[in-house]
Amino acid sequence: MSQPHCHICGSASLKIASCSEHFRRVTSDCKPWPAGGKLAVCTDCETIQAVITPRWREDAREIYRGYEVYHQSGGAEQAVFDASGNSQTRSERLVTQLSARAPLAVTGNLLDIGCGNGSFLSAFGRKLPGWKLFGAEVDGKDLQTLQAIPGFQHLYTGSLEKLHAKFDFVALIHTLEHIEAPIAFLSSIRSLLKETGSLLVQVPHYAENPFELMTADHASHFDANSLVSTLAKAGFSRENASTSWVSKELSLLVRPDASRAREIERGNLDHILHESLESSLSWLDNLLDRARSTQRNATSFGLFGSSIAATWTATNLPHLPDFFVDEDPARVGRSHMDRPIIDPKHVPRGAAVFVALQPMAADAVLARHGAHVSGIWSH
Repeated sequence: MSQPHCHICGSASLKIASCSEHFRRVTSDCKPWPAGGKLAVCTDCETIQAVITPRWREDAREIYRGYEVYHQSGGAEQAVFDASGNSQTRSERLVTQLSARAPLAVTGNLLDIGCGNGSFLSAFGRKLPGWKLFGAEVDGKDLQTLQAIPGFQHLYTGSLEKLHAKFDFVALIHTLEHIEAPIAFLSSIRSLLKETGSLLVQVPHYAENPFELMTADHASHFDANSLVSTLAKAGFSRENASTSWVSKELSLLVRPDASRAREIERGNLDHILHESLESSLSWLDNLLDRARSTQRNATSFGLFGSSIAATWTATNLPHLPDFFVDEDPARVGRSHMDRPIIDPKHVPRGAAVFVALQPMAADAVLARHGAHVSGIWSH
């Protein structure tokens, strides 16, 4: 095999993680995936990434051929919860935060690249009904669903290079991490924006959610510095950045600025935790040890959640859990990995529930549920 290169900056200075191949993985639509693949960090641009090989590309193609967005809830978008247990969909939370910090005009044209079945388009249109809504996807399988959204105009499929319209706002939500050679991709998006337009980028934040590193079809794993730097190289200036708009997500609002098509100052975002790739993988390994021990000593065993973290943990256990526990009402009563999804209040008495999340997120879950429902909850 030839020396792998960073698919962001082109450097040959990739340092491959020592233990990244022995874990079984998970797809971004929360399905088990076999072990394999390599993770590396570029010592030049400091971006964690998959080592892009023909096998990685074939895995990604196979995953996307059978992709089922939010299949655990029949296509309904995932809910997110605050400390009091109040919920919104992720898109509703994102639009609320966006509106509060970056007020938009009453009318305009929005393009959502990687729009899926239209969750963000729907939430945006409810907040700003005067806008015309456009989507872009690899295929048209969700066209009928998209056409039912008030204000929806058109779905673009295929290459962005074929698109010649201009937009006031472009959204790139949980899309950039999938893209090989993201700078060229972002440069093509810059050409779609009006001079006064804005781009919203949201990606998983691996520092808050190390499970994201195990997503087989993710090409890049960004922290705040590497994402800001990548966007700057593609000719964007940062307007707003946050890890708090949506939990475990990194959200950036940027504007086209050709003069900034270079690497900008690093380390200029406050309160961003940067964890090394090796320490994140070690943390995941230790978490699996605790989960296996809990399962081994339990007569009935469940995992909290039914998304990336719980799916990955279940995939790496000696045998599947007896059930999943989820506070999202759209998922309760359904099944995941052929196991029932139950409400926290319906955990069997004496059962063990393992919360596969980082400590702060796990503590928040335990504060909401562990002391008020049956079962023995741990993390």
